[in-house]
Amino acid sequence: AKKTGMNMDPPEKVARVILGAVLSGAKEVYIGRPERFFVFLNKFFPSIIDKALRKNISIMAEYIT
Repeated sequence: AKKTGMNMDPPEKVARVILGAVLSGAKEVYIGRPERFFVFLNKFFPSIIDKALRKNISIMAEYIT
């Protein structure tokens, strides 16, 4: 998170949201307002998201095994 400047949700919150989605039968779940906005942008303006992700590709590559 420090390298990308992004905030991370606490694992307990993520687990609660995922459990709630599983129990309710939700097919998709987005945790937090920024994530919902990201999904909206990607749906209507995918090139903006592609450009933003390309900026961080070297950082992401460190975590891909």
